Amino acid sequence: MSVPQIVPKKNHLMATIVKVYRKQKGIGWQAIIRRGEAKYKRTFTRKPDAERWAAEQEDILDMKITQDPRLTQKVTLAEAFDKYFQMIESEGSPYYNQPTTQDRKQRARKNLERILGKETSLAEITSDKVAAYRDERLAVDGRGTSTVRNELSLLSTMMTVARTEWRLPVKNPLDDVRRPAPPPGREISLTEMQIETVLDEYRKSSNRKLYPFVLLLLHTGARASEAATRRVADVDLQAKETIIRKTKSGKPRKIPITDAVRDALQQIETDDYYFLSKEQLKNRRYQQRPATIFQNSWENALQRVKKKHPDFPAITLHDLRHTAGTHLLEAGADIRTVADILGHADIRMTARYTHPSDSRKKAAVERIQHLGLKPSAETVVPTYAALLATLETGEYQIRVPDIAETEVRGKGIANTLRNAEELLAALLAEKQLPAPSSLDYIFATEKKEEEILITLTPR
Repeated sequence: MSVPQIVPKKNHLMATIVKVYRKQKGIGWQAIIRRGEAKYKRTFTRKPDAERWAAEQEDILDMKITQDPRLTQKVTLAEAFDKYFQMIESEGSPYYNQPTTQDRKQRARKNLERILGKETSLAEITSDKVAAYRDERLAVDGRGTSTVRNELSLLSTMMTVARTEWRLPVKNPLDDVRRPAPPPGREISLTEMQIETVLDEYRKSSNRKLYPFVLLLLHTGARASEAATRRVADVDLQAKETIIRKTKSGKPRKIPITDAVRDALQQIETDDYYFLSKEQLKNRRYQQRPATIFQNSWENALQRVKKKHPDFPAITLHDLRHTAGTHLLEAGADIRTVADILGHADIRMTARYTHPSDSRKKAAVERIQHLGLKPSAETVVPTYAALLATLETGEYQIRVPDIAETEVRGKGIANTLRNAEELLAALLAEKQLPAPSSLDYIFATEKKEEEILITLTPR
């Protein structure tokens, strides 16, 4: 029978030390601290260790109640990070981060602990030391502003959590530190011709799964990690859609897939994952960053593209997501629909991901060039509703209902659109082009036809 013993405290708050019997380790001593509804306990082999731990913990609890600034001297940077990473690695926690984000934060943590010191107390991490850290990472280590901003953001978040949730009387040193200016955003969105160049080269890759993977990225706007983890059970080939269960926002979403994506996936023999093998699924690196299975084949194919086309941009897998979003908007999709496809809760993020082409912006401005002017043959900019269709031969077809027997074909969308514009421009020059009907009346008569607009400038 265990006999409780009381450890007296000067402030009359007491811990209980209980002798316990353990199957594996024999006799032990358990320290129990009660504060209201909360109970803290820990078992030790030696009674003095239990008493010491109880005294230390009660001191800490007292300091939390009184917000004693000395408490932050007892917590090291490494200890604080240990607790914070337990929170972001626990699924179901409101602080849970995706594995790729955890991986990035672990790299940031290593640099923070290397320079600021693992055993440095939170009280010693002041704004001047953080500013010195920032300058060393930028000037001495030569790191980019984006990397340093991420590291400072991790430290700031952890300090805020320590104050608000752990009740540590710590001031966030980042409140008084200026962060590096963010780098200019990447604005790479491939043109139709560049997309055809990429797909033609990637189709030749020795990695037979690279082309379907890249096509899936371009035709859905999915994140690389989302596309790489596609499973047979998540893809409905008949309905032409895929469900992404693990997303950055935590909310599953469905994305339609094109005929070309469906056909490419059907060529892959698998009963589970389309792109990941059983061996790769056991690798922690691929578990956290699944798209890296294509890193070598992607870079090799891109080098071949740049060898043939030296001016071709240095693109990343993520640029294909930008490209998909841009072309969705330019094809007439509204920004809310594009946001849903890309998985953005805030359409402001969608606006950052999508970049209208120069020709698209020029056409938009030309539509208002008549403002303040009297209509004339020189100032009217006609806009015609047209229908775009994909033929069984793989060609594209554009027809303009306003103009009888106007049907244009081409190999790519850009090529077909250019042919249609040249035909209408020729008719316009010969004054044989009728005035366009209301753009509201047009509708697709076949399932494969999409509504588009063709705006002409008098020549």
